[in-house]
Amino acid sequence: MLSEMSAAKRADIPVVHVPAIADLTKLLSAKSKGAESAIVLGATLWRALGEIDAFNESEQSKLQLNSLARFASKMADNIHSQADATLYLDHPSDLHQYFRIRAARPDNIGLAGNGLLKLLPNLLSDLSRAPISGLDLQNLVRAISGILKDIGFDETFSLEKDDASPTDKPVDRQTGWFVRWIIGHQIHALLNHFAAAYIYVAISRVKVNDFEDAIDALNAAARCIEAFSPARRLSLCHPPEFYRNVLRPSITPPALPIALSGKMHTEYKEFRMSIKELINDDEPSFEELVKTSPSLAFAREAVLEADLADAESHVTMVWGMIGNDKSIIQAPQSVNNALTSLRLIRNRRELEFSRFVRYSTQEAERSAKV
Repeated sequence: MLSEMSAAKRADIPVVHVPAIADLTKLLSAKSKGAESAIVLGATLWRALGEIDAFNESEQSKLQLNSLARFASKMADNIHSQADATLYLDHPSDLHQYFRIRAARPDNIGLAGNGLLKLLPNLLSDLSRAPISGLDLQNLVRAISGILKDIGFDETFSLEKDDASPTDKPVDRQTGWFVRWIIGHQIHALLNHFAAAYIYVAISRVKVNDFEDAIDALNAAARCIEAFSPARRLSLCHPPEFYRNVLRPSITPPALPIALSGKMHTEYKEFRMSIKELINDDEPSFEELVKTSPSLAFAREAVLEADLADAESHVTMVWGMIGNDKSIIQAPQSVNNALTSLRLIRNRRELEFSRFVRYSTQEAERSAKV
């Protein structure tokens, strides 16, 4: 079964290219305000995504997602061929090979969205049947809608009557779970890079006292970060036994030369670097910034709170999948397991953020002792 799933992964899941942070930041930064009139092809899709009622208990949301999956498929068919042929940067790592992700150097804002556009047909189709919560669906489509609005394209399509028909292809459950595992990681990687790029745009805008654009960029980053956990949860929408018995063995030797771990996710590493720059030692605290630019202080806080909530969510997801087991890279003699390692990350992160947010457990503990 594992070899059959690996073949399905290679044959059926498009390779997704993730734009380099520096290029994406430059392109998003150069996007002028009021340029929405030039965004034609993206406009229909981002607006339609924004109108999905994630909490609708009828079949309406599923029909909308299937319709948009077909629409996105038509858009993806019109991606220029050079996006596949010339934009990849380097030899992919073992992790990138496994999850079918490639680094790329887009030279315009439209090409920066090709990775997301190629992923959307499978992603939206899978979202129509994945057992995720309404809140997770809302956060995912809101983040994607915002990105599409910002990148835009230059062609138009109109939805046709048959676009609303189901896009599902007959597939056995385990293959579907495996494909979902890959798709969830692909959208997570894209969201990491867009969030980082938005943060770098905000930092550059603050340096020239353009607080309005900085706030817009931080709000966009927060939307992306709020979709990190939903993307992870989507990838884990399968029984824990499937993760333990099929997925875990697929990311460890002998299936791969080395075991894959979260530390290898370069896109997430680069996102963490952007957070570090956002709250470096020279940055004012929340109390200091709120006196001069309250909206900027609140926007920065929203980014950090979303990031901290994502760390907390990661703990509960891992507990649901592997319980008290160690991670695949922890030695048997390690005093920690996967959960304690993630809790330590969460705690360190909150300590780093404490100057820049209004509420922290450290402050709550201090108040309780008074």
